[in-house]
Amino acid sequence: MESSGLLEISAGGIFALLIIKEVFVFVSRRNGNGKDKEHDKVENMIKKIHDLWHWHAPDPDGEQGWKGKQLERIMISLDENVQENTSVVKQGTADIVSKLDDLKRELRQ
Repeated sequence: MESSGLLEISAGGIFALLIIKEVFVFVSRRNGNGKDKEHDKVENMIKKIHDLWHWHAPDPDGEQGWKGKQLERIMISLDENVQENTSVVKQGTADIVSKLDDLKRELRQ
């Protein structure tokens, strides 16, 4: 129920922004300026709202993108990357320590 209210507010906001955009286009064309800064600001705002909507849109499983299976896949991938990087760092550290030990032995001789 809460998400349907959010959907209505989002749809109303996008509709209002589209109307404002068209008004700015009309005014700028009437003044002979073509595109102006206000028009660009409105277009940027509409793009941001569009991107935000797609970020919160449900995935094919019906879950919200930021809290559903997509987030779980991201966390699993992040965990795998951290584990892989940790093993690389450990191996690199072991190699450095081994080379330093060899260098110490050579210097003592």
